[in-house]
Amino acid sequence: LLRLTRSGRVGMALLAASSCVLLAMGCAGSGPAGAPDPSPFHLDPFAQSHLDADDLTTRELDDGTLIGQFVIANKTEERLAFQYKWLWLDESGIALNHAKQRWKVAYLEPLEEKIIQSRTSLADAEKSLIRIAALSKAGPSGRHREGRPNGAP
Repeated sequence: LLRLTRSGRVGMALLAASSCVLLAMGCAGSGPAGAPDPSPFHLDPFAQSHLDADDLTTRELDDGTLIGQFVIANKTEERLAFQYKWLWLDESGIALNHAKQRWKVAYLEPLEEKIIQSRTSLADAEKSLIRIAALSKAGPSGRHREGRPNGAP
């Protein structure tokens, strides 16, 4: 048997207390193993620095249709073009409409906020994943200055 000195017992007590705190903090989130739910928004690096996406809400209509909406905002003083793809996921996170869903292009004026909506009648749809890619700064005519997504050659 191991005998602990007074300082050893105090150290063990501190270790046990800190372990309890870490365990409680780890269980505070939802999802597997206490991990928080991942963000429903996946923005590319250019979009992350120029756009804000927030306030995703969903609700089910009486006919079973699931509708959702979120707010997207231009954080810059420039007109921006962006594209988004709304995926509906089942309970385990598998995309139900990936092959059918196409990228949609939209524009935001400087500092503008816009509500984007989607709906689905897919029976297993539980949650959303929204992919957002900023295409470029858009000129007054709406044409992209760089001409390719993310300034690619």
